[in-house]
Amino acid sequence: MRIGHLSFDRVDDAGRLTFYGLVGLFLRALAIWLGTVIIGGVVLSAANSFVAGIFGVPEFGDLWSMGFTMAGVLGFCLAGWFLVDSVRHYVERD
Repeated sequence: MRIGHLSFDRVDDAGRLTFYGLVGLFLRALAIWLGTVIIGGVVLSAANSFVAGIFGVPEFGDLWSMGFTMAGVLGFCLAGWFLVDSVRHYVERD
């Protein structure tokens, strides 16, 4: 049914509305990785300093980069899982 230039066809007939494309998936994966590195790195570095203060080992508190490395690995795994899951669901829809 059409009224002027408006169409009132079913959404299924109009095509996929939630497809973002391959570039969009990679940008979302990059955002997941970056967010995990920043937030997780700050939290883990603060936790390292806190534990170093409790146990009186200042050398452990100086390893602030270890928190960002662990968060980076976790973010990489999360972003990879997101990409695999998104591509798998995309293939199942076709």
